[in-house]
Amino acid sequence: DSFYTVRPSQMNPRSNYHLSFNIGFPNAYDRANGRTGQNLMVHGACSSSGCYSMTDAQIEQIYAFGRDAFQGGQTEFQIQAFPFRMTAAN
Repeated sequence: DSFYTVRPSQMNPRSNYHLSFNIGFPNAYDRANGRTGQNLMVHGACSSSGCYSMTDAQIEQIYAFGRDAFQGGQTEFQIQAFPFRMTAAN
């Protein structure tokens, strides 16, 4: 499980995948543990080769939350990625 910080510069309204934002992988913890990679995105177009993809309607909603938070003065928001599905049981 990892925690990532998204800042305005990581938002991409002109993505080839409708809308997207970069989660900032690898973070310091990932690098310290030998995890490599770059440009891990959350995006629309419901197609991916390694990113977190979803429908255009879903990314529009998530993207709007981030955009509106930044426009309201928030400087960042957090993404938490877990290696399992979140359920009421866990």
